Amino acid sequence: MAKQLKEYSIYKNRPLVRGEGIFCYGDPKERYSAILTVLTTKTVRGEEISDQIFIQLQDNETGEEVKQAQRTGLYEALDLCAVWLDRELKK
Repeated sequence: MAKQLKEYSIYKNRPLVRGEGIFCYGDPKERYSAILTVLTTKTVRGEEISDQIFIQLQDNETGEEVKQAQRTGLYEALDLCAVWLDRELKK
């Protein structure tokens, strides 16, 4: 039986789960969530951090892509996702 993940990061009151080069942001029980794919990384002070990130807003009911964009840096990408999710979930 698969072990269920009980702890995860929260960003602006939504779950953020990280995989290998991919972040999933948003509650999968809601209508929309975001997939962030790390395209490139860079080294800062000896640490490798995300640089270019491709963002997809997906409809969880149909699996269709609603919006897409590319941003530099995880913070900028997550902020855009938060705005998209707020707007789409208010409709």
